[in-house]
Amino acid sequence: MKKTLNFILALMMYVIIVSPYSTPAYSDPVTAVTAGLIIDNVSESVDKLIQTAFDRMDLSLLQAGMEAQATVKEAETSLKGVMDHSVDRLDEQQRKLVAQLQHFERLIANDAETVLKEIREEKNSVFSDIRLMLSDYPGAIRIIPKYALEDSKYIEYKMLGTALSKAKFKNFRLNSKPKRFSIITQTDTQIVLRVPLSANEISQLMVQFGGKPAEVKISFDIIEYSWFKLFETDRRKFSAISYIMPRNIGIAQATFIGKIERIIEKRKTVSGSSGTIESTRTGIGGIGFNRKRGRAGIKVALQADPGWKFITKTAKFELKYLKGGCNKKRSSVDFLSKNHNTIWVKGKAVTHLGHRSVCEIKVNLSAMQWKAIREESEHTLPKQAISTNKDLKFRLSSHYMKILKNATLDSVKVISPLFENGTKYLQPNDELGGLKLTYNPQTRTAFLRFEYLQ
Repeated sequence: MKKTLNFILALMMYVIIVSPYSTPAYSDPVTAVTAGLIIDNVSESVDKLIQTAFDRMDLSLLQAGMEAQATVKEAETSLKGVMDHSVDRLDEQQRKLVAQLQHFERLIANDAETVLKEIREEKNSVFSDIRLMLSDYPGAIRIIPKYALEDSKYIEYKMLGTALSKAKFKNFRLNSKPKRFSIITQTDTQIVLRVPLSANEISQLMVQFGGKPAEVKISFDIIEYSWFKLFETDRRKFSAISYIMPRNIGIAQATFIGKIERIIEKRKTVSGSSGTIESTRTGIGGIGFNRKRGRAGIKVALQADPGWKFITKTAKFELKYLKGGCNKKRSSVDFLSKNHNTIWVKGKAVTHLGHRSVCEIKVNLSAMQWKAIREESEHTLPKQAISTNKDLKFRLSSHYMKILKNATLDSVKVISPLFENGTKYLQPNDELGGLKLTYNPQTRTAFLRFEYLQ
C-alpha cells in the first residue's frame, strides 16, 4: 500500500513538472508583448496624430504625421519576420527599435507640438533615432509622402536611402490600381516620384471619401539587377499613404444673440360695493305715507400695477344687484375717466319706494394691462460654404438690428468632414489652424477666412 501511494505521488509530480499540459511558467508581461502589437499601437497613435492635423486644419502637422506613418511602415517592413515574436526573443537592434517606437507612441499621446518639432529635427530626437536605426537595415529606404490639394495636377513622394541611382520600379499602384508615374530626381541618395492626378480621378476620390481628405496609397517594388540587368538580385516592397485635401472644407453658420422686446398682457380686476340701503317713510314717529327712496353713490378705481399700463379700450365693468329692492331703472354705473394708469367708474344705487325696500349694488371693474419685457434671444444666419482663401461675411440685417437689441456675435458653427466629431464652434476673433474669425461689434459684421497652414 505504501509503495502504491509513493508511486502515485511520484506520477503526480511528473505531471506537474514535466507534462506539457501543466500550468506554464510565469511570463513577464512586458517581454510577452509582441513586436506586431507594438507596431499596431504606434500606428494607431500616428493615425490619431493625423486626425489632430485635420481637426486643426494644419498641413504642417499633417506632413509630419504622414512622415511618421511612412516611418512606422518602414519599421514594420524591417521587423517583418519577427512580428509575432515577443520582445525578449528579438535581437538587440530589434529591441532598441521597438523601445524607441514605444517611446514615440507615448510622445504622440502627450504633445502633438513636440512631435511636430521632433519630426522636423534631424538629430537628438526620438524620431531621428528611429530613422537612424532603420537606416542600418539592409535596403532601408525612407519615404516622405507629400499631400496635395484638390485642384493639384500631381502628388509627389520623396525617397531617401543609399544606392538608389540604379533602383528600378515595378508593379507601381495607386489605391491598388496600376498607375503611371515619372521620376523627377534620381541619385544615389534620393528619388522624387511624381504621380499625375486627373481632375476626374480627384473628383472620384473626393466623392468616395465623402468630402474628407482622400486617402491615396501608393505601393511598388524596387528591384535590383546584376549581370547586365539580366538577373533580379533583390526585390523589396514599399508602400506609403498621403492625402488629397479638399478646397471646400464644409459649411459655416453664424449666430447672433441679444434681447428682444415682448409685450405681455394680463387682466386686472377690482370690486366695489354701494353698501346696503333701504327706503324710508316720513312722518311723526315714523308714521306716515310719504315714502323716500334709499340712495347711495359709488366710485370704484382700478390702479395699474407698477411698471404696467392699461389698454383703456379693454376696460369693462359688471353691475350686480345683490338685494331685491333695487330700482334698476334708476340705479346705474358708468365710466368716470380712463387713462393708462387709472380707470374710474361712478354709479348710484336707488331703492324702490316700497316699504323697507333694500338695495345693494356691486361693481366688478377690469381692464387688460401690458408691459414690454426684454428676453434673451438669438438669430442664426443662413449657412455658407467654406472655401480656401475666401472671406465669408456674416452681418446682421438692418431688420434684425431693430428687433434684436444690443445684438452681438455669439459664435460661428463650423461643420466639416475634416473634424473627428464633425462640428466646432468659433468665438469672435478665434483661430483654429487655418480658420480665423474676426468680428467688428460696431458694424455687427464678422469675417471667416480659411487658409491651410503650410
